[in-house]
Amino acid sequence: PASDEWGAGEEVVIEGYSGNAMEPKILANGEYLFFNNKTGDDSEMDVHYAQRVDDTHFTYRGILTGVDGYLDGVPAVDVNLNFYFISMRGFADDGITIYSGRFEGSSVTGVAVAGAGVADTEPGHLTMDVDVTIDGLFLVASRAVFSGGTLPDSADLDLAAQGADGFEFISGAANGLFGEVNTEEF
Repeated sequence: PASDEWGAGEEVVIEGYSGNAMEPKILANGEYLFFNNKTGDDSEMDVHYAQRVDDTHFTYRGILTGVDGYLDGVPAVDVNLNFYFISMRGFADDGITIYSGRFEGSSVTGVAVAGAGVADTEPGHLTMDVDVTIDGLFLVASRAVFSGGTLPDSADLDLAAQGADGFEFISGAANGLFGEVNTEEF
């Protein structure tokens, strides 16, 4: 249905791709669409990309190298081509799931932790989703709490700012800025 703010939705076709396309993100200039696939058992997920043909058609180009081989997803990219994503590649060791690199055509290079200040080492906590502001100065993340089930007990938004040593969560942002939508105090 149409909304007063957005209008009617339109289907986007990714020619040459027949799998699930989840958590899409379009590059600021509209040239590329990034998305992750979804397997039935959550054992594997990669970030894929497609190139723009027109507003509702993209041509599938493949799996984006540099963000493959692990349970990787939730692509986000700023205007400077800094690429952010969620990965389980080091979670067991350091509690970090937010990684970054630089988008360079068909790959993401220089993949590294987006900052030690975005680690959540408390047992049962997991940062599951991320997005970046267009200028690359802030990340919005969904921080979940699990108590043993497959679904989180809660998933609350939090804000991280870019600093000298990478991103760090801003003290009080979860309760202040996002206090009206979050489920609990962080």
